[in-house]
Amino acid sequence: MSHTYIEDCHQIEPTEKSPAHHVFNDTLRELYWSKNQVMRTLLRLQNVALNAQLKRNIHDYFEASRIQVYTIEHLFELLDESPGGRVCSLTEVNCRKALAICHPEKPEGKDKDVRLCVAEFYAQEITILGYLFKLALSMGRLDIARITSDMRRKTHTAFEFAFPAMPANPMVAA
Repeated sequence: MSHTYIEDCHQIEPTEKSPAHHVFNDTLRELYWSKNQVMRTLLRLQNVALNAQLKRNIHDYFEASRIQVYTIEHLFELLDESPGGRVCSLTEVNCRKALAICHPEKPEGKDKDVRLCVAEFYAQEITILGYLFKLALSMGRLDIARITSDMRRKTHTAFEFAFPAMPANPMVAA
């Protein structure tokens, strides 16, 4: 009899989603939108950067972001949700600030500004991925928690490689 009870329990699907689930989806949608916005901005910043190593770092970040967009789409599949975008106002502000760097006529000092913008993108992403990891744990979705944790670790490692002398929160350096 207990065998039947266990089978029945596995077949029951929750009719309502938890508040954590809704927050997770909203945050994941913001990250999805952000990654796509940042990728467009990175292409512009790469064209403005003068330092070859900085250009390579931006290119590597762009390529990693492309892969992570596919990973985010996979997370939506696991959640049986659609990845419709949700505007992230912080990313929008950071992208506008970054694109403003692309317009001035003088190239002097641009690499420093470009570097700071890219570091801010990394820091924001690392923070969001950490938040998503905690939400996934609170939802009991260890599969999703593992993926978000892996994304955060890879992003943090890439940040440390690209900007070895800069703290993970670029505002600390200011």
